[in-house]
Amino acid sequence: MSWYHIPGNDQDVAISTRVRLARNLAGIPFPSRLDAAGAREVIHTLGGILEKNGFIRTDFSDISGIAANALVEKRWISPAFARASHPHALFLNEPCNLAVMACEEDHARIQCIFPGLALKDSMEGALKVERLLDNHLELAFEER
Repeated sequence: MSWYHIPGNDQDVAISTRVRLARNLAGIPFPSRLDAAGAREVIHTLGGILEKNGFIRTDFSDISGIAANALVEKRWISPAFARASHPHALFLNEPCNLAVMACEEDHARIQCIFPGLALKDSMEGALKVERLLDNHLELAFEER
């Protein structure tokens, strides 16, 4: 069941809690400098890991504007992501409140949303996906 159907802690204070992590693949240009073939390769690479772990892919090359807007309203994607024209995809694991936007501002925009005030649960969910990707891919890292 989606996060927005479940009552959460302290909903009189917070409607929902979302943690978002941005991750990029090492050695690959950022999405703003990536050509269409490179974006499709990033989507394929992420999908190879995420789809084996309960995520369902929505390719935005064949989604209607109405369906994209519904995902915006559910907070799974940003309005800019819905409007983008370059190759991009959403990987959604709705039962676990997890989503990964592929080729938004970053290669992977990981997010976890819980109803109410649930910072710990949201952070744990996002970090679980981040560790999954980190175990299979070389993520870009700069100590500074």
